[in-house]
Amino acid sequence: MPDLGDVIATTFVQELSGVQMANKLYWRIDDLGSNPSTVDALIDIMTEYHSVIKGALAPAWALVCGIYENMTQNEAKAITFTNLVGTSIVDSHPQDQVVRLNRYAVAVAPADETLRVSGFNQSGVAEEFSTRGRVNDTSEFLALRNFLRTQQIFATEWTVTPMSRNLQSDGPPPVYQFNVVSQCLLNTRFLKLRTRKTSLCVA
Repeated sequence: MPDLGDVIATTFVQELSGVQMANKLYWRIDDLGSNPSTVDALIDIMTEYHSVIKGALAPAWALVCGIYENMTQNEAKAITFTNLVGTSIVDSHPQDQVVRLNRYAVAVAPADETLRVSGFNQSGVAEEFSTRGRVNDTSEFLALRNFLRTQQIFATEWTVTPMSRNLQSDGPPPVYQFNVVSQCLLNTRFLKLRTRKTSLCVA
């Protein structure tokens, strides 16, 4: 069971035309409410993510599973399987073409106020939202930007704050620092990925 102040990771495994990729987000737990179930919280986070971006995604895109991990203490992983799809009626860009959202945080330890940057790559964006390789309607991604940068309160009564994970020292072992995300900006140019991160969902 997690405690208040724990940093957790949620991995979203997505599939587009048979090809998988994954995004991992980090959160600080501010309130567990009356339901400390990690599976219920994971489902809430995944459902909210899908709700804020589904209109910009092609039906060939699907959120197929999620993974919960506690980065602060030893706790069993939680895994849930879904089939949440995009709701645009237009075909998507190829699997390796993504919209990137850059997240910004200010380091608190050491207190050097260094700006830390992390990214979130969104695949499956429908072709109707681009013109000559650029996003033509940035408002379509505003809800996703807010999801990635602001505190979230879910139906389970969990309250979580978005965090960025940044390398503090190479190690070995490497040491990571978690900082509160204060801003998230959309890169309007579509990017072509050389590789795609993915994770295996094993029940």
